[in-house]
Amino acid sequence: MKVQFGSLGNDEIGVLGERFKSMITKINTLINREYKLELENRTNQLKVLHSQVNPHFLYNTLQSIGTSALKKQVPEVYTSLTELSHIMRYSMNMDEDVVSLQQELNYTNAYLLLQKQRFDESFQYTIDVDDDVLSWRVPKMIIQPIIENYFKHGFDTREHVGELMIVGFEKEHELTIIISDNGAGISMERLMEVYSYIYSNQQRNNAGSNIGLKNIYARLQLYYGTRAEMLLDNRDEGGLIVTMRLPKEMEEWQYESNDR
Repeated sequence: MKVQFGSLGNDEIGVLGERFKSMITKINTLINREYKLELENRTNQLKVLHSQVNPHFLYNTLQSIGTSALKKQVPEVYTSLTELSHIMRYSMNMDEDVVSLQQELNYTNAYLLLQKQRFDESFQYTIDVDDDVLSWRVPKMIIQPIIENYFKHGFDTREHVGELMIVGFEKEHELTIIISDNGAGISMERLMEVYSYIYSNQQRNNAGSNIGLKNIYARLQLYYGTRAEMLLDNRDEGGLIVTMRLPKEMEEWQYESNDR
């Protein structure tokens, strides 16, 4: 908030004006302090997802095991360890909260490759993202938790081969990311419960499975304000579809923090 008047003199009105300015300054200070506390809280929520084990030790150990597997002519093991090391290095890097969409997709693809190796012919996936949005900056780890929910709750309920598709494109100056699967979907009643939990200030959920979704939504609001959207719906063909719409520009504070 800004005060739009200068000095009003030295009488009672002038004193009142100076007190008003002082009050506005104090309010701005309190707002800024509350904002920083909220930002720190959201940052800590992301950091709790990271492992406490030394990332360099784990990464180097995985590389050593992978090299040994390659020497012993077990390429599948080497590939799995390589993808796992990429995942761990990405998720444990606490220096970056915002990354390019290309980096986020590389991480997601490594995760999906491990799932593909695990389930083989029972699972298939496609990633179809336009090249012109790959350089867009997005909050880190906003796609993989959604996919993980599919393997936790939708993959085993499918009737056919598990399918997952990620689509990304620009529409009306917004980045649209669509993640769809062919699981069983969820009932309308349960969908309303999920929406209520994600959009509320509630910190706990009895089911516990939607914490990842709530965390994603909270971080989207932090980086984009109310301009970001995250929508969940059932597919007509069966399964769940999650749509995120993100503006190209983040909140101004994000650019200020990058300049520090």
